[in-house]
Amino acid sequence: MMEPMLKIENVSTGYNKKPVLQDVSLEVNEGEIVALIGPNGAGKSTVLKAVSGLLPLWKGKIYWLGNSINGNSPAKNIGLGLTFCPQGSRVFDRMTVGENLEVGGFRLSRVELMKREEIVLELFPALKTRLREDAGNLSGGERQMLAIARAMVPPTQLLLLDEPSLGLAPNLLGDVFGKLTEINRELGLAMLVVEQKVKDVMTICHRVVGLKLGRVELESSPEVLRGDGALLKNLFL
Repeated sequence: MMEPMLKIENVSTGYNKKPVLQDVSLEVNEGEIVALIGPNGAGKSTVLKAVSGLLPLWKGKIYWLGNSINGNSPAKNIGLGLTFCPQGSRVFDRMTVGENLEVGGFRLSRVELMKREEIVLELFPALKTRLREDAGNLSGGERQMLAIARAMVPPTQLLLLDEPSLGLAPNLLGDVFGKLTEINRELGLAMLVVEQKVKDVMTICHRVVGLKLGRVELESSPEVLRGDGALLKNLFL
């Protein structure tokens, strides 16, 4: 059996002395979209921060392509192909769209940066025509697209997405989730997606992991969860 790309093994961590995650284990396989769901405060975003290197582990191991990445800096993990798109459509409003993309490729040579920008802009054609505009002029959906595009400028094998629907109007959700499906299909890019819009994210993911009180409460296919409302109800109660 093929080794998972990402393996989180019995990880515990938190903030200052406050525990958040307790013995969390999960995996993401090549080309797979895994949705991480659960109530507020369950530790979903904390998982992404631990994987990206923003938060040190108290216990456990995180493996990337079979190698431990415990103690890695975020910059080192980006170089390995692990990139993080935080919640809230975070872009630099006073910088142009093009400059925002350049920030994503700060570790790349100029030649490599241009190649990566070309690849990314083919996936986000709406940004291609607005490279010289300030990012602050973009709509909410466009800002989210830019945040995702910027995270993909470095050569990326696993995209960590923290609530890509946050702050978006309901009519824009389909555009964002449709784009994630397209990226996964066209590039085979694996994703670990934290999302509160459970019904929406289950339309694009291959597997669902549910967290509750810092522990893994369930792991299932979206098809099974859609047919078993009791499982979801128990997770969010």
